[in-house]
Amino acid sequence: MLQNKKGSLMFDIVTYSAALFTIGIVVIFVYYIWQKFVTEFNATGMLPAEGLEVANNFTSGFLMYDTIMVLLAICLIIVLIVSVNRIRTSAIYFVFILGFAVMGGLLSYFFNFMFIQIIGHTTFDVVRGSFPKVIFICTNLHWFSLLSLVIGSIVAFSKKEQEAPQF
Repeated sequence: MLQNKKGSLMFDIVTYSAALFTIGIVVIFVYYIWQKFVTEFNATGMLPAEGLEVANNFTSGFLMYDTIMVLLAICLIIVLIVSVNRIRTSAIYFVFILGFAVMGGLLSYFFNFMFIQIIGHTTFDVVRGSFPKVIFICTNLHWFSLLSLVIGSIVAFSKKEQEAPQF
């Protein structure tokens, strides 16, 4: 069911949650490593004042990824709408999608749990205050999955099923 055209909605929803989870983890890990790098390099005394200014400016620019994550979540919803709009299916498959939605919700909740366990470690105390939007999105992936299910279902099942043109 997940490999045919009618099941691609569920695959898109799971991919949406996995992409947000992965990007959130990568952003937080990279920022943590960057902070440690700058701190340790500055502690050695080998970082000149100009280098420290550049490092601080890069750190400030890196904090924009908090807003970029929100834009990415919105863009992924738009991509979901565009990709699901191409599915030609009848409304009876909505029942199957609701069944698979439970699996997608559990998978998204599992991603939530993993993210909370990773970011909850005391190592990431410095990072938590820097990326509130990323943390909000990644700890509420089950709601974003539900939002994508609702939007995808409305787009996929609100139009009439059409036959493919014969050439």
